Amino acid sequence: LLVGGSTRSLMAMVRVVVARVLKMDLAGAERDRMLATVGGFFKHLLDDTLAVAQAVARDVKHGDKEFEKDRNDRITQGRELVLTHWAGLLVRGCPEAETDSIFAYCPEGHNMALATALVDGAVECERRTAQADSKSAAMRTQRRPDEGWAHTGGIPVEDVKVGSVVSGVVTNSSSGFGVFFDFGCVRDGKLNVPQGDWKKYHVGDHVDRMIVNKVDISHKTGTAFIELLLAPGADADAIAGGHASARAVAQRAIRWLAAPAELRQARQATLTTLWAKTAALESDGSSFDACLALLGAPLSSPKDGVGLVDALLKHEPCKSLARAALTWLGQQCPADAVRLWP
Repeated sequence: LLVGGSTRSLMAMVRVVVARVLKMDLAGAERDRMLATVGGFFKHLLDDTLAVAQAVARDVKHGDKEFEKDRNDRITQGRELVLTHWAGLLVRGCPEAETDSIFAYCPEGHNMALATALVDGAVECERRTAQADSKSAAMRTQRRPDEGWAHTGGIPVEDVKVGSVVSGVVTNSSSGFGVFFDFGCVRDGKLNVPQGDWKKYHVGDHVDRMIVNKVDISHKTGTAFIELLLAPGADADAIAGGHASARAVAQRAIRWLAAPAELRQARQATLTTLWAKTAALESDGSSFDACLALLGAPLSSPKDGVGLVDALLKHEPCKSLARAALTWLGQQCPADAVRLWP
């Protein structure tokens, strides 16, 4: 197929590969390696098998009908590979290197289509994850072992030093209790993470560069509590076993689409729509400034700010995020902030 097969047969193989990878449902480092391998395969196809010389691509009438048909098939199939199949693999979450690669191979003139595919797919993944979380916390929580949570042969709690740097494996992750790690002690340590970030951690994930922040021992009850923090500069999305969230993919797509400042105004309507969908996923109003930063600075006009907040409110964000957005708008366009206030 790679040498003499038709482009249509080749794309059928691509669809099979993508379906197989998704069915494998890999996680962590295994998923990262698989995405890198498949991404490398896609790049080879685009650089070689589906490649169309730029000089030929510009000359629509170059060659006979058979040549033109083959040329058009290559262009069409290459576009489908990037916008549908490659993007569909990445929307569940991937390392930043993989989104950088797909951005570099975006078909000319299809930047907004690629960003839309990534954001819509990622938002849908986040929605499904949220539904699954609400239905069954057991999907992310390990059942308590019959022998309890203590780890036989581990380091005594008394020997754990505050300030020491440790690595560990997630033993539990839930909205009700937080994220716990087996880091070699007889007791699990609890990682201090922002509200909502527990979703980035799955049972079995390996995490490096955590700092022991607190060790509390109650001699009266015989219980102990160990608090862990991520080391400075550590990225939760990168650390959590390859489980960079779908939301992170959507955020990168918006940042990429907004990056050419000279084109931002021409893409404002699309950016507004995609930004509102992505920002509405946040569970805390304190993240509003970071969401705004995705669009670059400054905004073209106060009108753009009104459009952003209006679009965000239509997605029914959490109350604290809606309040932060309206407070920000009120500093620029008070009358519009009052008008939009629920």
